[in-house]
Amino acid sequence: FNEKKNVGIIAGPGSGKTFVIIEKIGFYLSQKIEPRKILLVTYTNRGIIEIKKRINKFVKAKREFEYAGTLHSICKKFLETELKQDLSKLLKQEINRLSIFEGRERFFFLEEEIRKQTEKIVQDGGEELKQYIYEIVLEETENSISRNKIENYLNNNFQLKVAKYEWFSSRLNKKTERLDSLQKAKAIQVLKNTFLVYQEYLSKKEIFDFDDLIIYFHYILDRNPDRKELIQSKFEKILVDEFQDMNFLQLLIIAQISGSKKNIFFVGDPNQAIYGFQGAYPEIFSYFK
Repeated sequence: FNEKKNVGIIAGPGSGKTFVIIEKIGFYLSQKIEPRKILLVTYTNRGIIEIKKRINKFVKAKREFEYAGTLHSICKKFLETELKQDLSKLLKQEINRLSIFEGRERFFFLEEEIRKQTEKIVQDGGEELKQYIYEIVLEETENSISRNKIENYLNNNFQLKVAKYEWFSSRLNKKTERLDSLQKAKAIQVLKNTFLVYQEYLSKKEIFDFDDLIIYFHYILDRNPDRKELIQSKFEKILVDEFQDMNFLQLLIIAQISGSKKNIFFVGDPNQAIYGFQGAYPEIFSYFK
């Protein structure tokens, strides 16, 4: 096929999608493209560990592939290096290394805040109702905070820190069916309040979550053509594994980095898109047609 265009491979489970990525890397290296000029993106850390293990047969020094990982980790690397001054200016503080709010720390914060909001808002209906609302809101925040942050950014002309909460999962809608309208409204208010407190906490502590990494990366490149050209100049080839699990903002970032080069090669299966609740967007397969 023509190397002067974006290329996508659509294949089902077990058909060797990652093998195709590995072989493509081998081909690029045979064409004397330096490993540091190849951007390699996959959806999970486990995926990138497997790919790195398998590409070691092509290069002697593991560190040669400087830009291989999840898109979040790659954006973080740029925000701490080439885009550090821009980010520091935006945040009005000197940035050296970004602290990420994640894992158990993030879970326990949400758990405690949801409990507080439930006690504050659900003052009648008994302990059983409070516990039920607490449980469904806690389950919802696992992915809905991320989805709302991305949707807020995309739907409001790429503005930062939009204080809205408008996306609700089908799972939440189903679980609130047993509540009357007033009880459901209170559950939604617990969710919205928790989101606002969560965002305020990140700002106060001067820390990021994973969504902030891709939001701020896109924001800086969108408003600074010189920075976008700098990042674009770093890569001759862009490889994306598990393409079906990308959300629309991640797709925009890949397009930003590529620019007009038409140097994207991706593999995926729209029928395997399992992260829709996080904003994964299977329709992106038609984006490059």
